[in-house]
Formats: sequence, C-alpha cells, structure tokens
Amino acid sequence: MTKKTILFAALAGAGVLALTSPTLAQKYGGTLKIGMDSDVRSPDIARRAGNPTVQYGSLMGEGLIDYDEQCNIVPGLATHWDISDDAKTYTFHLRKGVKFHNGREMTADDVAANYAFRLDKKNKSRARSRFRRAGAKSWKVIDKHTIEFTLKKPSVAFHNVFDARKSHIVAPESFNSKPPHPIGTGPFKFVEWKPSQYMKMVRHDQYWKKDKNGNKLPYVDAVIVKPLKDATTRFLALKSGDIDWNYGLPFDQIPQIKKKTPDWMTPQIRRGSRWIFMQLQQKHKGPLQDKRVRQAVAYALDKKEILDGLTWGLASPENQIYPPGQKWYFKNVPDPYAKGNVKKAKQLMAEAGYTDGIELTMIIRNQTFHLNFGTLVQAQLKKAGIKVKFRVLDYAAHRKAARKKNWDLNLGNYSFLPDPDWRYRTQLESRASANFGSYKNKKVDKLFKKSRGETDPKKRRAMYREALQLINEDGVILFFGHLPLAKASRKGLKNFVTNCQGDTRWAYGGASHAWFENGKDSK
Repeated sequence: MTKKTILFAALAGAGVLALTSPTLAQKYGGTLKIGMDSDVRSPDIARRAGNPTVQYGSLMGEGLIDYDEQCNIVPGLATHWDISDDAKTYTFHLRKGVKFHNGREMTADDVAANYAFRLDKKNKSRARSRFRRAGAKSWKVIDKHTIEFTLKKPSVAFHNVFDARKSHIVAPESFNSKPPHPIGTGPFKFVEWKPSQYMKMVRHDQYWKKDKNGNKLPYVDAVIVKPLKDATTRFLALKSGDIDWNYGLPFDQIPQIKKKTPDWMTPQIRRGSRWIFMQLQQKHKGPLQDKRVRQAVAYALDKKEILDGLTWGLASPENQIYPPGQKWYFKNVPDPYAKGNVKKAKQLMAEAGYTDGIELTMIIRNQTFHLNFGTLVQAQLKKAGIKVKFRVLDYAAHRKAARKKNWDLNLGNYSFLPDPDWRYRTQLESRASANFGSYKNKKVDKLFKKSRGETDPKKRRAMYREALQLINEDGVILFFGHLPLAKASRKGLKNFVTNCQGDTRWAYGGASHAWFENGKDSK
C-alpha cells in the first residue's frame, strides 16, 4: 500500500511562528480579560461542541490539526499524517513532548481514548455525530506517537474530525471529573467556572509552543472570560477597562470607529467567514413543498438591503457557504435572488394558487442579531403577501426545535470549516443530522458521496460546483452572505490577532500570543 504524506515542512518543528511585532519587546505577566457574547453550558470540552464552547475550549485544548490566519489547515498536535492511495487509511504522527496540564505526556493512547469516548453513546458527547460521520471502522496505536485509522469508506477529508475547535484532545483521566475539570494541552489550564459570571484559566507552564525567538508561550499569567451577551455592554466594558479584548463590536458603531478610532482602542475589522442563511422546511405538507413558493420567498428578499441593515454595509450578498478568497469559493455562480423582485415573487405565488397569501412560522433565537435578522426578513416577505409569525426561543430551545422540524423558516449562522464534506454535506445531505430543513435531492446525495472519496482535486471541485447549483435551484436554503469580523482590544494589549473565524486562539495567534505593554494590564 502506497501513501501520500501531508507534511508541512516549514511548520513541522516544535516551535511555531508567532505573529509578533519586531519593534516591541514581549512582556510576561498580567491577567487577560476577554468579553464573550455568551456563556458555556459546561466547561466539559470532551462532551460539549460548537459555539461558544469552541472559544473557551480552544484556550485549554488543541486538536491534531489547527488553522492559520486564513483558516487553512496546518499541523496541531500532529506534525503530519499519511493518507493511503485508496483514501481508507490515515496514519497520524504526533508531536513529541507535548504535556497535558497535569504534567503527563500526551500519547497515541490518549488520541485513541478521545476518539472512542466521543463515539460512545453513553458518554453523551455533543460531538458524537461528528465522529460517527467521520467513518472510522477501526483504529490502532502503532507506537507512542503514531496512530492509524482504517475507514469504512474512502474519504479525503477524514483528518478534519480532529480540528482544533471541536475535537480537543483531553486527558482521559479528566473525562468524568465532577464537577467538570478539563485537562487539555492548550496554553491555559482550567481553574474555575462561575456560570453567567466568568471562567478562569492560568498559564500552562509546560506548554509546547514557543514564539519565533524561542521564548515560551503564553505571555500572560491568566485569562478570565466573561460572558457579556449585549454588544453595547461589551463595548462599554472595553472602554472602562473591565475587559481587555472584545469578541464582537456592535455593527452600528463600526462606521464611526473606522472613521475615527478612539485613542484607547485597537480595532480588528475584516471580512469574516461565518455564513448566514435561512432554511425552508420540507418535512410537512404545506406551501413550501411547492418549488414556486420557495422561489417566491427567495425573490421577495433583497439580500443587500438585509445585510446592510444587519451589518451597516460591511457585508456583501453571496449565494454559497464559502466566502471569496477561500479555496472552496466558486466564482460566477448565478444568483437570480441577489437583489430581490417582489413582482416576480407575487407572480410565482399566484401561479402556485396562493393569491391571498400564506402564513409561515419562523423559529428564531432570542438574541439581538437574530431578532434583527428576522424582523428584516419578516418585513420584506410581507410585501409579497407572505406573513411570518415568530416563535422566539433561547439557544437551547431553538436548537431542540430545529431538530423537531415543526416550523417553516429557520434563521441561522454557522462557522467556517475548511472542507465542504464537513459543511455542505453535513447540512444538506438527506440523512445528515444537521439537515434541519429535511432537504432531499438524490443527485446531490450522489455527488456528495462520490466527492468524499475523490482524490483528484479538480474532479472533486467540479462535483461540489454542480451540487451548489442544484441546491440553489431547489431553494431549500437561502444563503445571504458572511458576517464581518469586528473585534477590538484596548491599546495596552498587544498582538491579540484573530483569524478568519475570529477565534480566541489559533495556530499562530490569539490569547496565547498576546501580552500587555506594561506587563500587567491594558490600562
């Protein structure tokens, strides 16, 4: 059996590149205070998955793979991996000398234990569906730093299961600690969690990464993450110095900040990769089973007007998951719904027999962004004779309702994943667990299945391009665009650089690489 090795030669060593300023000397010390938009439900990063867990968890844990600033895959706890020619065998070569927070070295046995733990139904890991979907038939530890996975079916995307955001390698001895006390390999060690107040972590003194000058990371002594749900509250907390880094600025303040930046702030405003969408339910009988009605919904919406209202002109309309500049972005994809056409929407409604209009139920999160999003959609659909009734739910209730599928419209936004097998397929394959809209297209399913094992990049890309065209024509999910990243730090905090996903930690940046100019705080 021949193999190809995914080796990142310039990055295979133990040290990694730190995005630091050559004109400033990094200083150790201080407690970094981060203002997040929500709280975790538990610090148990072996069982929890998704936002906001990924932002808290990435400070404590790491995956076998990681992401760079543009969200390309780079080595994490694995230096490289081999993929067999038939794409059914993956061999991961682990980084040597990596220590857990309790001082024990991480080995291939730990990777095996983490995979098995998340796959076991009785452990109730939210990542279970992710690991089931990965399709490993078996795995074996070759030696202390090598582990091999054999897949049920060919997959050129299997390594994505070990990403740095949702698949942290945790010391097995902490799996069932009560209360949860995660032991990871990341730059910061868990100390305590006070629900709705804060999570505290301290420096991992045996952390394996170093900056470009060979200095140990991280620089700060501790991190405190505070859940501040309201964007204005976070902004004021940053201004007062109650926090040092703000996970999300209010979009309505960004134009003024760009025009005249306050002297106490360092903003980070850039194109983002989190995509926003609306699902149209196909499970139960009703007007949305008629393609003409779905098209009417799409034509009734002016994407640019909605995005301008949500982001103050900082986002552009798109009709696909990946943003411009990313590997899986497709140029010149027709989008007949880009500008909206109420006249066309009414015409399609009449053709479908709904001259008196229809009423649809939308489930929506009780969060400012989602409520604003829903209100804009509601107002535009009303012009075409489509009345929308809201069911406002908290995060947990919304997720539960989405899975029950007893709704017509569902607004959402999802984070970036570098391979379409883990994004398009998980949302739109007929049997996918996150296919909340009950979409089913046999041709799309076949394209997804075939592309998963296709080793020719050009052929695989063509398959996804064809699938995207079919998805857009069916009108079961409407892509709007991508949310901009709008982060900010106080002037006294240096080098807190985020990546295309806005992560608190990534391969070469974030909290692990930030320091205070005075060595103690940002004031």
